[in-house]
Amino acid sequence: RDLALAWWITGDTKYADQAVDYLAAWSQASPTPGSSFATADSPNVGIYLVRGTLGFVYAADLLWDYPGFTAEKKTAFEQWLRVMITNIRACKQRWADSDYHGKQYFNNHLATHALGLAAMGSYLGDRELVQYAIASPDNERDYTDLVEGLILMPGDETHRREPANAPPPEKGE
Repeated sequence: RDLALAWWITGDTKYADQAVDYLAAWSQASPTPGSSFATADSPNVGIYLVRGTLGFVYAADLLWDYPGFTAEKKTAFEQWLRVMITNIRACKQRWADSDYHGKQYFNNHLATHALGLAAMGSYLGDRELVQYAIASPDNERDYTDLVEGLILMPGDETHRREPANAPPPEKGE
């Protein structure tokens, strides 16, 4: 990301070339970087994948019209991004399957999953993925629901998806 920004700011193609080389190194490596996380059982996997991938998405977006970011390199990057999306969605599902790792129904991990999927979907032009991440009846922790459920004060009504037997909110919860 920083190299792509340096190119935008200075116009010096050495930065863009280095940024493209990094994108290609990650997206064309074998085994595919990040692919082994699909089976990892840690609740942190999704947030790590999003945090690690978004800088690449930012760089690829900035480099979109750069001649060195060839169609072949763009295709490889997009294929790698789809692997990351699959893994993030798998982690998101593990959160749901575990009853949100101790009933953490609204938290930074879930918001990161949603925003990461939205950003990746936007880059890919995948309207369905963006809609799923932001506001979808098929996503029980879409971004709209997370914003509605993230910050509560005593006396506030809990979010409609909060379990009926959940304790009342504490200040700033």
